[in-house]
Amino acid sequence: MESLLDSPSRVRLAEGERHREILAELLRTSAPEGNMLHDAHIAALLIEHGAYEIITADESFRRFRRLKVVNPFRPS
Repeated sequence: MESLLDSPSRVRLAEGERHREILAELLRTSAPEGNMLHDAHIAALLIEHGAYEIITADESFRRFRRLKVVNPFRPS
């Protein structure tokens, strides 16, 4: 974990000027509930920073149509 956190290619994503607008759109179009609200926040951060692909085993991210979800444990 230390080497991952110390990596010079690591970028910390934070809410910017468009975050609220993007998050509102995701909430309108995907109707998340419960723990998926946190997923919507993550998806909004990714989209705001131009990252349209996420590598995760969490299939609930497929609900956000603007993201391409790659599950590393599922055959292509």
